[in-house]
Amino acid sequence: CKDGGLFVFGGPYLGYALSGKQKISYPGFDTTMTAKFGTDSTSDMKRMDFGLNVGVGYQLPMGLFFRAQYGLGLSNIKSVGDKDNFDKNRVFGITVGYYFRR
Repeated sequence: CKDGGLFVFGGPYLGYALSGKQKISYPGFDTTMTAKFGTDSTSDMKRMDFGLNVGVGYQLPMGLFFRAQYGLGLSNIKSVGDKDNFDKNRVFGITVGYYFRR
C-alpha cells in the first residue's frame, strides 16, 4: 500500500504459550492460578496452538495503518480433551502501527 488504502489479509498461525494465568470466579470464590502446560491429566492446557487469521486494515499514505483481525483456533488446547471435551482459542485484535520505508 505505497499510496495508502484498504487491505485485507489472512492465513494460518502457529502459537506457542510461554506462560499463563487462570482466573476462576464464581459467587463467594475468586482465585488466580499459574497455568500448567502439558498433555497429561495434571496439566491445564497444551502449549501449541494453530488456526487461521483473517483481517482488514487501512493504511494512510504516510505509513500509519490501522487493522482489525480475528483468529480462529483450530486445535484443541485442552490437555486431555477429545471431540466432546475441548477448548479452542478465539481472538479479536486491533492494531495501530507504522510502516517504515527504505
